[in-house]
Amino acid sequence: MFTCIACRVAFKDAEEQRSHYRTDWHRYNLKRKVAELPPVSAETFQQKVLSQRAEAVTQKVGPQYCQACRKKFSSENAYTEHLKSKKHKEGEQRLAEKEAAEKDEVPDAEPSKEAGEDDDTEVMEGDENEAIEPTDCLFCPHNSRDMEDNVRHMAKSHSFFIPDIEFLSDLKGLLEYLGAKVGSGHVCLWCCKQLSCTEAVQQHMTDRGHTLLHYDQDSAEFVDFYDYRSSYPDFDGERQTRGESSDADKNADDEAEVSPSFVEVADSTGELVLPSGARAGHRSLQHIYKQSLRPGRMRVSTVDKVQRLMTQYKAIGWGGSAAVVRLANEKRRRDGDALVRRQQQHSAQLGWKANKLQNTYRRQVFLW
Repeated sequence: MFTCIACRVAFKDAEEQRSHYRTDWHRYNLKRKVAELPPVSAETFQQKVLSQRAEAVTQKVGPQYCQACRKKFSSENAYTEHLKSKKHKEGEQRLAEKEAAEKDEVPDAEPSKEAGEDDDTEVMEGDENEAIEPTDCLFCPHNSRDMEDNVRHMAKSHSFFIPDIEFLSDLKGLLEYLGAKVGSGHVCLWCCKQLSCTEAVQQHMTDRGHTLLHYDQDSAEFVDFYDYRSSYPDFDGERQTRGESSDADKNADDEAEVSPSFVEVADSTGELVLPSGARAGHRSLQHIYKQSLRPGRMRVSTVDKVQRLMTQYKAIGWGGSAAVVRLANEKRRRDGDALVRRQQQHSAQLGWKANKLQNTYRRQVFLW
């Protein structure tokens, strides 16, 4: 006769007894024995396990957990806004298609609980590092129809203005870069502080008033999204559009040999961009350069969008980059004058108090 003292059960042979020692029921009764508690039966232990699993599932799928997107939310308002978003609707559609495909392929198979938890963890980690779309706000969960509406929303609701917007050449690329910086890198746009998640960095920028872009013309971070050639004194927009060069440029090219280090290659078209701004295309694109399109067919979508955004900025009260610099200089001058006045007033009060506290004077003695 083989028995287990902790569980108070008997076995027919030693193999069955060794198998019992490896069960969770036996370990649970051992812990109860150490705590001087009576053992529980196998049926009671199984009921405890089932109830604990049910509580875990209830806590996981709560009112602030999205099963379709596999995301947790800290507040009810954030969860409600997420349900209205376009990403949530797409996630629900993908989940429905995935469940339908699994039912068609393997109708009787049920995935294990551990595998499901691993998949949940991987998806949640991917969502936390997901970049913000160009149509989504960088500071709140608001979703717009297009990029122009998104820039307009950020300007009105968060006072976010794109610096030097008159020289902006790639609005979509700039918004995608900022979305990756906030969504994937979790970095503040102003102080460059890195936090734990996207919600944390958005809350930080909103609370601290860092809803502005730390832009410096000497920095190369945003150089790919701007084109300052129109501000050059010798820039000719019409000739640059047609790919022509002036006589002075031709003479300069004939007289001096251009160093290869100053020649740039355009990534999109493969054209050579000379220091004068002229572009030299490849002979394989000769049939394109020979085309003579009507002016009505020539569309520059990025320039049109930038012009519309500049008009909206001016309607709000934006006076351009020069106006911003002028206002900053005036504010700095006023602050300096106020500091000087405070110092003078403090010195006068200090001198007045020193004269008032002096109540003894040196006696004057006259010698005859």
